[in-house]
Amino acid sequence: MWAWGSGEMGQLGTGKPENSNVPRESEMTKVKIDIVACGMYHTLALTEDQVLYGTGANKNGQLGFLDMSNRYQLELVPSFENEPV
Repeated sequence: MWAWGSGEMGQLGTGKPENSNVPRESEMTKVKIDIVACGMYHTLALTEDQVLYGTGANKNGQLGFLDMSNRYQLELVPSFENEPV
């Protein structure tokens, strides 16, 4: 997945909370992503195998993780780990 723009909350999924004015590749280079949904400060990515990943702001639980910590790279969303999306 390639992303650029505002990234201070980790929503670019590059592993660092920083903005980028050029396209940058995420840490997940070996996973084929089919669908990407972007919010203002978070990103969700669904793989071709129907596995859901999230990155960015999670203050209100918007990523679906069991805590409220921000993510700076795409991480498997545990609430959908064994569920087809």
